[in-house]
Amino acid sequence: MTDQEIFGFLSGKSVVLLGAGVSNMPLAGLLSRVGAHVTVRDKTPEEKLGDRAGELRALGCTLITGDGYLDGLAGDYIFRSPGIRPDTKELLDAVRGGSVLTSEMEMFLEKCPAPVFAVTGSDGKSTTTPLLSLLLRAAAEENAEGQNVFLGGNIGQNRGAGFNAEQTPCAAADVNKILRLGRCRR
Repeated sequence: MTDQEIFGFLSGKSVVLLGAGVSNMPLAGLLSRVGAHVTVRDKTPEEKLGDRAGELRALGCTLITGDGYLDGLAGDYIFRSPGIRPDTKELLDAVRGGSVLTSEMEMFLEKCPAPVFAVTGSDGKSTTTPLLSLLLRAAAEENAEGQNVFLGGNIGQNRGAGFNAEQTPCAAADVNKILRLGRCRR
Protein backbone atom coordinates (compact mmCIF):
# COMPACT_ATOMS: atom_id res chain seq x y z
CA MET A 1 0.00 0.00 0.00
CA THR A 2 1.18 3.52 -0.70
CA ASP A 3 1.18 6.49 1.66
CA GLN A 4 -1.60 8.02 -0.45
CA GLU A 5 -3.74 4.87 -0.17
CA ILE A 6 -3.31 4.78 3.61
CA PHE A 7 -3.37 8.49 4.46
CA GLY A 8 -5.13 10.02 1.45
CA PHE A 9 -8.19 10.71 3.60
CA LEU A 10 -6.11 13.50 5.19
CA SER A 11 -5.64 15.32 1.86
CA GLY A 12 -7.01 18.84 2.17
CA LYS A 13 -7.55 18.42 5.92
CA SER A 14 -6.16 20.68 8.62
CA VAL A 15 -3.71 18.54 10.61
CA VAL A 16 -1.91 19.71 13.75
CA LEU A 17 1.24 18.07 15.09
CA LEU A 18 1.95 18.80 18.74
CA GLY A 19 5.70 18.89 19.11
CA ALA A 20 8.48 19.67 16.65
CA GLY A 21 10.72 16.94 18.00
CA VAL A 22 12.61 14.31 16.09
CA SER A 23 9.71 11.83 16.06
CA ASN A 24 7.29 14.24 14.35
CA MET A 25 9.64 15.22 11.52
CA PRO A 26 8.93 12.13 9.35
CA LEU A 27 5.21 12.43 10.13
CA ALA A 28 5.22 16.07 8.99
CA GLY A 29 6.82 15.02 5.70
CA LEU A 30 4.37 12.18 5.12
CA LEU A 31 1.32 14.33 5.89
CA SER A 32 2.59 17.12 3.61
CA ARG A 33 3.17 14.63 0.77
CA VAL A 34 -0.42 13.35 0.96
CA GLY A 35 -1.78 16.91 0.76
CA ALA A 36 -2.67 17.71 4.37
CA HIS A 37 -2.42 21.30 5.59
CA VAL A 38 0.08 20.78 8.42
CA THR A 39 0.56 23.06 11.42
CA VAL A 40 3.27 22.17 13.92
CA ARG A 41 2.93 23.58 17.43
CA ASP A 42 5.74 23.45 19.95
CA LYS A 43 6.45 25.07 23.30
CA THR A 44 10.06 25.73 22.28
CA PRO A 45 10.56 29.15 20.64
CA GLU A 46 11.23 28.88 16.91
CA GLU A 47 14.76 30.26 17.15
CA LYS A 48 15.67 27.37 19.49
CA LEU A 49 14.33 24.67 17.15
CA GLY A 50 17.43 24.99 14.99
CA ASP A 51 17.31 23.36 11.56
CA ARG A 52 13.96 21.69 12.29
CA ALA A 53 12.10 24.99 11.88
CA GLY A 54 13.52 25.48 8.39
CA GLU A 55 12.88 21.85 7.45
CA LEU A 56 9.25 22.13 8.53
CA ARG A 57 8.75 25.39 6.63
CA ALA A 58 10.35 23.80 3.54
CA LEU A 59 7.70 21.07 3.78
CA GLY A 60 5.02 23.78 3.73
CA CYS A 61 4.17 23.48 7.41
CA THR A 62 2.94 26.41 9.49
CA LEU A 63 4.75 26.83 12.82
CA ILE A 64 3.23 28.09 16.06
CA THR A 65 5.78 28.15 18.84
CA GLY A 66 6.48 29.57 22.27
CA ASP A 67 4.46 29.94 25.43
CA GLY A 68 1.07 30.26 23.73
CA TYR A 69 1.58 27.37 21.34
CA LEU A 70 -1.70 25.70 22.41
CA ASP A 71 -3.80 28.89 22.26
CA GLY A 72 -6.72 28.51 19.85
CA LEU A 73 -5.85 24.87 19.18
CA ALA A 74 -8.07 23.45 16.43
CA GLY A 75 -7.79 21.25 13.37
CA ASP A 76 -9.53 18.36 11.66
CA TYR A 77 -6.94 16.02 13.21
CA ILE A 78 -4.53 16.66 16.06
CA PHE A 79 -1.56 14.32 16.48
CA ARG A 80 -0.46 14.37 20.10
CA SER A 81 3.13 13.55 21.02
CA PRO A 82 3.49 10.95 23.79
CA GLY A 83 4.72 13.55 26.29
CA ILE A 84 1.59 15.69 25.95
CA ARG A 85 -1.29 14.56 28.16
CA PRO A 86 -4.58 14.05 26.30
CA ASP A 87 -6.57 15.63 29.13
CA THR A 88 -5.15 19.15 28.92
CA LYS A 89 -7.78 21.89 28.74
CA GLU A 90 -6.71 22.94 25.23
CA LEU A 91 -6.95 19.40 23.85
CA LEU A 92 -10.30 18.76 25.51
CA ASP A 93 -11.62 22.06 24.10
CA ALA A 94 -10.38 21.16 20.61
CA VAL A 95 -12.08 17.74 20.76
CA ARG A 96 -15.32 19.37 21.97
CA GLY A 97 -14.98 21.67 18.95
CA GLY A 98 -14.84 18.72 16.57
CA SER A 99 -11.13 17.91 16.28
CA VAL A 100 -10.12 14.25 16.16
CA LEU A 101 -7.36 13.62 18.70
CA THR A 102 -4.94 10.88 17.69
CA SER A 103 -1.26 10.02 17.78
CA GLU A 104 1.28 8.53 15.41
CA MET A 105 1.07 5.18 17.22
CA GLU A 106 -2.73 5.20 17.36
CA MET A 107 -2.93 5.90 13.62
CA PHE A 108 -0.46 3.09 12.96
CA LEU A 109 -2.54 0.65 14.99
CA GLU A 110 -5.70 1.75 13.20
CA LYS A 111 -4.23 1.47 9.68
CA CYS A 112 -1.90 -1.53 10.00
CA PRO A 113 -3.45 -4.47 8.11
CA ALA A 114 -1.58 -7.06 10.20
CA PRO A 115 -1.88 -8.15 13.82
CA VAL A 116 0.23 -6.01 16.13
CA PHE A 117 1.78 -7.04 19.41
CA ALA A 118 2.85 -4.08 21.55
CA VAL A 119 5.08 -4.56 24.56
CA THR A 120 4.71 -1.69 27.01
CA GLY A 121 5.75 -0.88 30.53
CA SER A 122 8.81 0.44 32.26
CA ASP A 123 10.96 -2.70 32.66
CA GLY A 124 11.94 -5.57 30.39
CA LYS A 125 10.81 -4.31 26.97
CA SER A 126 14.27 -4.57 25.39
CA THR A 127 14.49 -8.22 26.43
CA THR A 128 10.87 -9.25 25.94
CA THR A 129 10.33 -7.69 22.51
CA PRO A 130 13.08 -9.55 20.58
CA LEU A 131 12.12 -12.81 22.33
CA LEU A 132 8.47 -12.34 21.35
CA SER A 133 9.57 -11.61 17.78
CA LEU A 134 11.61 -14.83 17.65
CA LEU A 135 8.70 -16.87 19.06
CA LEU A 136 6.27 -15.43 16.50
CA ARG A 137 8.74 -16.08 13.64
CA ALA A 138 9.25 -19.67 14.78
CA ALA A 139 5.49 -20.23 15.02
CA ALA A 140 4.93 -18.77 11.54
CA GLU A 141 7.66 -20.99 10.06
CA GLU A 142 6.39 -24.09 11.87
CA ASN A 143 2.85 -23.53 10.63
CA ALA A 144 4.09 -22.72 7.11
CA GLU A 145 1.60 -19.87 6.97
CA GLY A 146 3.88 -17.65 4.92
CA GLN A 147 3.50 -14.80 7.38
CA ASN A 148 6.22 -12.24 7.93
CA VAL A 149 7.10 -11.00 11.40
CA PHE A 150 8.62 -7.55 11.80
CA LEU A 151 10.17 -6.08 14.91
CA GLY A 152 9.82 -2.33 15.18
CA GLY A 153 10.11 0.35 17.79
CA ASN A 154 12.69 2.35 19.59
CA ILE A 155 14.64 -0.33 21.41
CA GLY A 156 17.88 1.12 22.68
CA GLN A 157 16.72 4.69 22.18
CA ASN A 158 15.24 6.93 24.83
CA ARG A 159 12.43 8.77 23.03
CA GLY A 160 10.47 9.86 26.06
CA ALA A 161 7.18 8.35 27.13
CA GLY A 162 6.64 6.33 23.94
CA PHE A 163 3.50 4.27 23.43
CA ASN A 164 1.11 4.39 26.37
CA ALA A 165 -1.64 1.78 26.26
CA GLU A 166 -3.69 3.69 28.83
CA GLN A 167 -3.84 6.72 26.51
CA THR A 168 -4.75 4.81 23.34
CA PRO A 169 -8.47 4.28 22.77
CA CYS A 170 -9.76 0.72 22.88
CA ALA A 171 -11.02 0.98 19.29
CA ALA A 172 -7.45 0.57 18.02
CA ALA A 173 -6.77 -2.20 20.51
CA ASP A 174 -9.89 -4.14 19.46
CA VAL A 175 -8.55 -4.51 15.92
CA ASN A 176 -5.02 -5.35 16.98
CA LYS A 177 -3.50 -7.43 19.74
CA ILE A 178 -1.83 -5.54 22.55
CA LEU A 179 0.17 -7.60 24.96
CA ARG A 180 0.77 -5.76 28.19
CA LEU A 181 3.32 -7.31 30.45
CA GLY A 182 3.23 -6.25 34.05
CA ARG A 183 6.27 -5.99 36.23
CA CYS A 184 6.94 -9.23 38.07
CA ARG A 185 6.61 -8.91 41.82
CA ARG A 186 8.97 -11.01 43.91
